[in-house]
Amino acid sequence: MLALLRSTDGCTIKAVVKATGWQPHSVRGFFAGVVRKKLKLDLDSELVDDVRRYRITDPRERRAGLIRAIARSQQWLEEIVSGRSTIEQIAVRQKCSARQVNLTLSMAFLAPSLIKAAIEGRLPRGIDIAALRDAPLEWSKQYIKLGLPTLLL
Repeated sequence: MLALLRSTDGCTIKAVVKATGWQPHSVRGFFAGVVRKKLKLDLDSELVDDVRRYRITDPRERRAGLIRAIARSQQWLEEIVSGRSTIEQIAVRQKCSARQVNLTLSMAFLAPSLIKAAIEGRLPRGIDIAALRDAPLEWSKQYIKLGLPTLLL
């Protein structure tokens, strides 16, 4: 199963179900409990042609994805503020929910030092897109939510 996850294209839950005979919820549990927590591997998921694909990624790829998400959030915010797009239009264009757009948009308000640390690869392991989404607007509270001392960044 790890070989499937390490392949360039990754795999779908359906492919793992077929290979193992497990139920989909067991596959998701394996991904979360074994791959991410026990083995401490970076498992990325991506929606490709309306199908969610999972793959083990290099930490450098994870950082690049984080930087892309921050850039995307700033681009979307600029589109909304300028009146060129709405949250709903972005959701349709990106084939995701308005909630996902809102969560990504929240990253446009990250403290500049957190963004700089992400770009430089200085964020501690475990601080990823999911951890940075829906962060408090107040910068000092962002550090508290992430469990980071402000002086280290």
